[in-house]
This record gives sequence, C-alpha cells and structure tokens, in this order.
Amino acid sequence: MGRLKGSKNGRLTLVDLTCSECFTSYSVEPHRVSSSRYCSRACKHKGHSSNMKRPTERRCEECGKQFAATPKSPKRFCSFRCSMSYVHRVRKIYRVERGLGVCPMCNSEFQYLPQKPRLGRSSANQIYCSVACADSAKVLPPIEKTCPACAKPYLTKHKDQVFCSNACKCANLGSRRPASDIEILMRKALERSNLEFIEQMPVGYYSLDFALPERRIAIECDGEYWHSFPEARARDKRKDDFLASQGWKVIRFPGSVIKNDVMACLESIKEAA
Repeated sequence: MGRLKGSKNGRLTLVDLTCSECFTSYSVEPHRVSSSRYCSRACKHKGHSSNMKRPTERRCEECGKQFAATPKSPKRFCSFRCSMSYVHRVRKIYRVERGLGVCPMCNSEFQYLPQKPRLGRSSANQIYCSVACADSAKVLPPIEKTCPACAKPYLTKHKDQVFCSNACKCANLGSRRPASDIEILMRKALERSNLEFIEQMPVGYYSLDFALPERRIAIECDGEYWHSFPEARARDKRKDDFLASQGWKVIRFPGSVIKNDVMACLESIKEAA
C-alpha cells in the first residue's frame, strides 16, 4: 500500500483549510493549521495589504467614544474638538506661576515662564523683555585691549578677539609652530654671521621664515616634499608677488641645498645684501 498524500512515513495526513482571501480549499500539515490562513504567497500579500487599509475600531482618549481608523493612522481622538479639549486640559494641569523680571536695557518689568514641562525647556534665564532689547544689548561700546604680538593697544567690539590684526595672528601662530630641521640649520648659520635677522616676521597676511628688515630681504626655507605640490607652488608664487609689490626680495632655498651646504646659502644671502 502506498503512503498517504503529504506524509513521509505513511502515518501523517493533511488537513483541508479554506483560504481567507480567495476562499479556495487547500491542504496543509497538522502542525501548520494554527498559523496558516492563505493558500499561496500572492494571497498572503494581497490579504496583508487589504488588512492594513481596513478600518479598525479605536477608543477616543478624551470622550471615550468608538471611531474607525486604519492601523497605520496615528489618530487618537474621534474629532478635532476632542483633540483641542485634550490639549487645553493638559495645559491647565501644567499651568505654572509666571516670574517677574526687570529688563536691564529699558528698565521695564516683564513676565516670563520659569518652567515649561510640556516643551522640556525653561525660560528662567530670560534677561531682556523683548528681542529688540536683546539686539540693542549686542551693540556694545568698543573695548580697549592690548595685542600680545605687537604690544599695541586697539579697540574692538568682540570680547573674544585676541590680536589686533590678521598679520599679528599669523605671526603669533608662526612663532608657536615648531621649527623644521632646515630652519634650525639656517637660524644657526645666521646667528654665526653678523647679519641682523628676525624669525617669523609678519608682512601683511604672510609670515617670513627669516627676514633682514634693513635690507628688505626675505629668506624662505622650502622642504622638497611639501613645496612640490601644485597648490603649494601657486601659494608660494602669490606670496612672492605680494612681497615683491611691497619692495621685498625673496630668496628661496630648497631643503636639500641647506642640508648639504648651509654656508653656501649664507654666502648667497650676503651677496644679495
């Protein structure tokens, strides 16, 4: 005798069910009876999409009445009146006492909310009565400061400003930058000579590696790697053009030349001077 339909050992029998979507009869194993509702995957997708669009009963959170809404709908109330009634009732619960302050600009009294639990923020730090007073408070008289780079006094409206100009800022950043190996070699060579020089001297928006102010000579020590890129070459050309317009003579020494014979570089500087 042959095995039963759908059985593996001759003892398992299939159960007939009806599809919830197309209402056709189909057979499944006994262990799938509780979870099976559709005869095919197409009927399953069609049934799920229709169920998501089929309205379901919900209870209004304000009046308790039943209303219909789709499963994906975020509706919580049966009408706009119930939603507004809920909002007013919640605001009444969280109503707090208003604080009283004095505006430092116009010396007028104003009220503020010390706490807003619904919005999760606080306005207890409110200082001015209006936006106009807050904007007028930003227009403060200039503050007198002293530039740490050139030691000159200057006026500014920004309390966070440190330097009097961008040139002083660049010079200060350049002085704090650690010197490279070729710059150290050039500095020692200039110190052994009788030439008076200034290291990281600001000129406009640029900072010179070494400068001879009396002779208007700028000495630049260029590393082969960093100054070999097209962007670096274009930047060096802009710097040279600016210094030439200001009456400076620029002398550039590659890093390999400085490392091989720094005294020859010093002789070239003396000849240009």
